[in-house]
Amino acid sequence: MNRGVVVAVLAVLTVVLVVVVGRRFVERVPVTVRRGASAEVRRQPRLAFERLLAEGGVEPRTVTLTADVSLPVPAMLWLDESAVDLSIAAREAMWAWVARGGTLVLSPGMDGSPLSDALGVRRRRPIPQDTMVTDAPAARRVVDVHLPGQTDTYRIDAQEGFLLASPAAWSVGDGAGGLALAEIRRDRGRVLVVAGLADLWTNDQIGEHAHASLLWDLANLEDAPLLFTAIPEPALLPGQVARRGWPVLVAAAILALLALWRVWPRRGPMWLPPAPERRQLREHVVALGRFLLHDRQHVTLAAMAQHVVGERLRHQPWQERAADRHALDARPSNGHELLTTLQRLQQLWRRLHRA
Repeated sequence: MNRGVVVAVLAVLTVVLVVVVGRRFVERVPVTVRRGASAEVRRQPRLAFERLLAEGGVEPRTVTLTADVSLPVPAMLWLDESAVDLSIAAREAMWAWVARGGTLVLSPGMDGSPLSDALGVRRRRPIPQDTMVTDAPAARRVVDVHLPGQTDTYRIDAQEGFLLASPAAWSVGDGAGGLALAEIRRDRGRVLVVAGLADLWTNDQIGEHAHASLLWDLANLEDAPLLFTAIPEPALLPGQVARRGWPVLVAAAILALLALWRVWPRRGPMWLPPAPERRQLREHVVALGRFLLHDRQHVTLAAMAQHVVGERLRHQPWQERAADRHALDARPSNGHELLTTLQRLQQLWRRLHRA
């Protein structure tokens, strides 16, 4: 066994020893990278819920609630009161649709919201933090709820409980004296009030507990098409730009100053452009040939080559053949004849140089 084999064996054993020691004493800790919601998710908070429905083969339709909107009956309309601002005529048209047999799934807004007031819904007042004895942060309240006629139990986050001014057809408590779900009858239709619906269907919350299962079963309570209200794009107000867009404005101002500094006249050494490079004779000859070819002066192009080859042949008259005179006297009239003449002259030039 020579020295090279011994060194190779020792190197392999060292690598194996390092790998074994590393796997034995070094712990690999996975790093979780959390990314914020994309711009599309921020504009459409219920995007995760819509994709859940699409995976199940349900295609909801987005409608804009106006005074003359025509909604099908039966149908199930999902509405987040805090995200839309309906006119009085649009609210009356929607209540008339519910009275005809439509189903409204409502996420109540703040106290004093028109739809919540019409249903007698108000938010349950949370206990102020300063009245709590313990200094520990309040844990999120998770309760188990079930839908009427079903045996499945859903565990949901019931932080946004509400109260009703009148009894409901059925309701589910939130575990703190309020309600998490309730059904309110209006003529032939009904309204399902879901506490915190605007949070349950978001990208961050739909995967927690049984939120996705509850939303899916609510969407399938009726064999009717699903309707979503269109969420208007927020207007760009000067106050919002000043409060949130100042980094962009500062960056734009800096770029504008740099651009002005680049073009603003300043005193300093004058920069003169370098003198143009001298062209070679070959480039001028090539340019002249392209011009003559473009001008269809085939005879002039051939005459130049015929003159050079003829002068060479005049000093070697014994090399002349019968076919050479045809190439020297040709007067091409098109590009094909010019190419044929130049090829014959090239062959003659090579023969003269080999002699």
